[in-house]
Amino acid sequence: MSVVVADGLRATIGALPEAALLLSGTGQVLVANPAARDALSLVAATDRNLAELVSDDPERVASMLRTWRRTTEPLPGSFSVAQRSQTFTYGCKGCTIAAATDTEPALVFVRFWLRGQDNPFLLLNQKIAELNEEISRRRQVEEGLRGKEAILRDRAAEAEALNRSKDEFLATLSHELRTPLNAVLGWARLLREGQLDENQRRKGIETIERSAHAQAQLIEEMLDVSRIVTGKLLLNVQHIDVLQVVEAALQAIRPAAEAKEIDLHAVLEPQLGAVMADADRLQQVCWNLLSNAVKFTPRRGSVHVLLGAVASAIELTVADNGRGIRADFLPYVFDRFRQQDPSTTRSSGGLGLGLSIVRSLVELHGGTVRAMSPGEGRGTSFVVRIPRVAAPVVARPVIPAPSLPGPSQAAGLVGLRLVVVDDDPDALELMTSLLEHAGAQVTAASSAAGAFEAVQSARPHVLVSDIGMPGEDGYSLMRRVRLLPVEAGGSTPAVAVTAFARAEDRARALECGFQAHVPKPVDTSRLLAVIANVAGR
Repeated sequence: MSVVVADGLRATIGALPEAALLLSGTGQVLVANPAARDALSLVAATDRNLAELVSDDPERVASMLRTWRRTTEPLPGSFSVAQRSQTFTYGCKGCTIAAATDTEPALVFVRFWLRGQDNPFLLLNQKIAELNEEISRRRQVEEGLRGKEAILRDRAAEAEALNRSKDEFLATLSHELRTPLNAVLGWARLLREGQLDENQRRKGIETIERSAHAQAQLIEEMLDVSRIVTGKLLLNVQHIDVLQVVEAALQAIRPAAEAKEIDLHAVLEPQLGAVMADADRLQQVCWNLLSNAVKFTPRRGSVHVLLGAVASAIELTVADNGRGIRADFLPYVFDRFRQQDPSTTRSSGGLGLGLSIVRSLVELHGGTVRAMSPGEGRGTSFVVRIPRVAAPVVARPVIPAPSLPGPSQAAGLVGLRLVVVDDDPDALELMTSLLEHAGAQVTAASSAAGAFEAVQSARPHVLVSDIGMPGEDGYSLMRRVRLLPVEAGGSTPAVAVTAFARAEDRARALECGFQAHVPKPVDTSRLLAVIANVAGR
């Protein structure tokens, strides 16, 4: 039977400081105030019976209820409660506050307390113990929160430092790109005005070429970082002689060292044997370390290069007596976007990506690289170790590069019919002039559709195509050409000349039917050599 208890009565019992219950005549708990719920381990007032909540014999509990139902004067009683492996005896008084009716049972009010013969401080001590547990728990939570806050602060500081480094990198990138571009535009305007003497003209052309190479190097560094981050850097692994690689890098850096009167001293152990490595990427490692050493070494300083065998590895050391590295910066010297001096007053240029690329390339070869410096102004040493048998090298697919003919073949474009397509008018004019100057007969097209028609009408020996063009790109053009019958030009050799210079761009070009892929900015001699090669000259 569902019993309705008036809100006022419920509120009155709930406000009592001592444990109190409102029961039905059969012992069903209708209301239990907080003190009673705590003593009886009740989460809230339930439909449970008092006999279920106490340890006494149910018949004894029923007898107490019968006594309380017969009187409106509080009569004493007692009951026991088992709690936390202990039994507590409570004194109680109960009486009827509403007699039973035909539709409603009797309402019995009972208040109870811990009996005096039990330790009167037991419950208090229990409460104190519970409070101590709660305090300890909260203290642990607070300590955990403080630890998490510290971690969050550290991570926020790291993120802020990284963002600051990226901002500095972007500012540096803007500076490094704009500086050579300014020289290119400035000299181009002077050359166009035609008021320069021969020496000035030659100097201007050399500056433009040098600035263009500088920009191309910056772009290549950024592409290398992108390939490394995405795991798409390709290694052409084969048996190579490390001595030859280091000697080639030394030969390339020697003019820069001589310009600063730097003593470039090399001690290279002969007959080190071969290692499994990518010769071009290993030479890039040597070049980056040597160019850094020359860049940060003052005029008339010295750079020492040591190459030898250490246990089962080949060790290369590049040491200088230049600027050195601060102790606090040394752990971050190989990090991307990090430079020891990113300020606008720094004395050397560059993006600060070279050492990051060095570490990644060395690790791809299964080797290690470390930096050492006694401090600022006291020089720096970089030590690279490459295992003789580079087991950790990750096997990657390698797309073979087209063999390049010698200079005599590269000049052999005389009489070749070429179709050249590029949507950029300046690029198309430059390519046309370059190839015609080499003796080729050029049909120029400014769109893929125009080039497709020219292939069928002019029947060229070679198609030279850009990739990124509006409407239809070079990939689509190449696929359509390859669907043509052989007599209509379907087997025409083709070279992709494009600013899409990633390894996957090259792979896609070859997959679509191009025989070669030449990235922009174009190396003239390489382009002529590639065209002569695919034409069979």
